[in-house]
Amino acid sequence: MAHPTTVPGAAPVMHLKPGRHFAAATLTPRQIARRLPQALRQAVRLGWRTDRPVLLRLLTAQVTAALLTAVALAATVGVLATVFTNRTDITTGYARRPCR
Repeated sequence: MAHPTTVPGAAPVMHLKPGRHFAAATLTPRQIARRLPQALRQAVRLGWRTDRPVLLRLLTAQVTAALLTAVALAATVGVLATVFTNRTDITTGYARRPCR
């Protein structure tokens, strides 16, 4: 376990001991990308063995979130394309309410 090094008047500084966690902290992005599929498979297997219904709900929620994000991004692109091509106010065409 890492122990903080204390300096009077300064916040503690954490240092990793050489070993498994130190090696993981020094991985390159390419090495992380190579290990990611195996880590995801392990996580899914663990979730499947632990609680299948919760895992399925989690996957459903993630897919739904991804779809809603895609719809929001597509709508944003549409609005921005209209604003930048026509150089008009984006509220044009909407009913205006009087200020109170």
